[in-house]
Amino acid sequence: MSQSTDQGILYEGDKTSVKQIKVVISNGVLSITNKSNFSKERIKVFLTFEKLEKISTFGNVELITVTNLNFNNLSLALSEETVSTFFINSSELKLQVNGKGELNLSGYIDTLRLNAYDECEIYSTIKSKKVFCRTTDFSNVKFKGNIFKLFVFALKNSYVEALSCEIGISSIVAFEEADVKLTSLDATEIYAYDNSTVYYRSQYQATILENSFRSIIKEEILKSAVNK
Repeated sequence: MSQSTDQGILYEGDKTSVKQIKVVISNGVLSITNKSNFSKERIKVFLTFEKLEKISTFGNVELITVTNLNFNNLSLALSEETVSTFFINSSELKLQVNGKGELNLSGYIDTLRLNAYDECEIYSTIKSKKVFCRTTDFSNVKFKGNIFKLFVFALKNSYVEALSCEIGISSIVAFEEADVKLTSLDATEIYAYDNSTVYYRSQYQATILENSFRSIIKEEILKSAVNK
């Protein structure tokens, strides 16, 4: 996929397989489907667009951006067999990801507002001033890169990791057996409830603002706050 005012679509594959591709545009929605359910030949589709708000995939699909894209709002519904790789540059991006597919995200995003649902897996290597990350329903998010301020709101058995990410300031809210692990240069603020687990590395003692009964803080190189 690429972004340009000169929009278009091209195909690469054997003639028989390409003939099975069906393209329909209706009410601003572009649908690309393979009419043959038994074709083993993979087909490459080169899509150039100006604006894009939502992508939904079904079956075994691979999405790749060949250039840096610019989005303000993007929603991804990824099927279990989908693997996607996005390079995005944006001053502010609202990104929603659901489904059981995989997203590999990289780029320069000043402010990222990420919502992850439904067992999706997100691997992010970005440079950002602010990241607001909300996860739920067994979703899995891992950050690398540089983030000045990271705010995590983790729910319902979701997992957020930023141990290999350079973070300046962080704040963590964890509910309902969520699991959060991160490294923060400055002090970490932690709100933890309902059997959630928070591990953190920092030069300073974390500030436990709210925690469930029997929560435990261990003074180690990898400090932890555990709620039971």
